[in-house]
Amino acid sequence: MLKKKIMSALLSQMMILSAVPFAAQTTAFAANTNPTLTFSNTAITETVSGIGYTIDGTTLTISAAGVYKIKGKCSEGSIVVSKSLDNVTLILDSLSLTSAQTAPVVVKKGSNVTIHLDGASTLTDNEDASTEDTNENFEGAAIKVKSGSNVTFCGEGTLNVYGNAKNGIKGAAESTQTFNGGSYNVTAVNNGIAADESITINGGTFNIDSDNDGIKSVPDTDDTVSTGSVTINGGTFNITSDGDGIQAENTLKITNGDFTIKTMNGYNDSSFNSDTMSCKGLKASGDRDTENNLIITGGTFNINTADDAIHSDENAEITGGTFKIYTGDDGVHADTQLDLGINGGLARDPEFYIIPAMRDLNQVQSICPIIM
Repeated sequence: MLKKKIMSALLSQMMILSAVPFAAQTTAFAANTNPTLTFSNTAITETVSGIGYTIDGTTLTISAAGVYKIKGKCSEGSIVVSKSLDNVTLILDSLSLTSAQTAPVVVKKGSNVTIHLDGASTLTDNEDASTEDTNENFEGAAIKVKSGSNVTFCGEGTLNVYGNAKNGIKGAAESTQTFNGGSYNVTAVNNGIAADESITINGGTFNIDSDNDGIKSVPDTDDTVSTGSVTINGGTFNITSDGDGIQAENTLKITNGDFTIKTMNGYNDSSFNSDTMSCKGLKASGDRDTENNLIITGGTFNINTADDAIHSDENAEITGGTFKIYTGDDGVHADTQLDLGINGGLARDPEFYIIPAMRDLNQVQSICPIIM
């Protein structure tokens, strides 16, 4: 009897759909699978309802693949993407979301998520940093990407990120972040954008102000799996940091881009202490037993650093780019091997203009461009 009822219901639905024009059917399908969810200070409203999510007060949990448009403004709310999901797209449409309890956006372990930017969105992490070791919900970032998850950022919008507890955007062990476009304004009391496994930037505009590193891929000391690499193929970067501008544990590779990087207060900062601080512009760090390479094949660089401007703990190879460097220490440094240009020299080989620090005004120094 139950089977007959189910079959009867299915036949009724098929008859209804067959009477609806194709365009209307498509619209109904899109409305059902692409919900629009609007935050307020007290609730999340289903502006366009759908499936694949749950709402608990001002916490939105995504539990299935799909496209979710999220908008509105909330002073205490969060978005959580559940574990082990593929093909989740979050469209941030002029969303303003703040949280003091956890990260405004959390991507749980083993999920693949796209964050598409429409309009100007703002994510603010106001967690209490003193509770990091006692609060199980503490994430320490405005966007937290858990272990083994991959997040791709795209769109033509703007994302303003405030990491008032710790980091701006942070990925855990074996997590990756890819940026294909958009504008990012990141302010953080620790690192601006960080991921343990890798960060790949193919385009976009990045304005980063951080109290530690600007862009960083360095695994935690107990993470023996993540590689720690940064690859930049284009984009515009304005980075002001009290630590390193861009740092990779293993390989830092730059093929193109426009970079303005300042660490500490620049090359004449008398407060810099090389024994306790690292304030390099571009760095392949080598804090573990890995092959550390810094590779630059193109780009425009304006670097003003209290420490080395360009540094590798092992090898550095620079075959292209234009560099204007103000440095409190070395212009370009590699502990093992440094290669500048290629044999024979071509027009596309790098150009270096290096201005050393003048902390002693009575010191006479020769300031000369180095042209490869």
